[in-house]
Amino acid sequence: MRTTTPETRDHVTRLPDRGRHRLVVDLTGVPFMDSWGLSAPVGIRNRLIVDAGVLRLVITEMGVRKIFLVTGSEGHVFLMYDSAEAAMT
Repeated sequence: MRTTTPETRDHVTRLPDRGRHRLVVDLTGVPFMDSWGLSAPVGIRNRLIVDAGVLRLVITEMGVRKIFLVTGSEGHVFLMYDSAEAAMT
């Protein structure tokens, strides 16, 4: 099963974390996300949880952050960062 499209694959970074899977998805430059777009990070997160993995999202646009705020998933379901550097530390 494919979790990313070819266009977004370049924005995914895998980080070593003591045997756990840790992914950073950089959504910088994405101006808007609707509920359909939210289903992709939810699906990735659900697959990572099985292996005690972590998904970190880099979100710089308020239009994208808004969908996470409205659904109540910011901070509770997803770890969100303002820069890729912050997400990778």
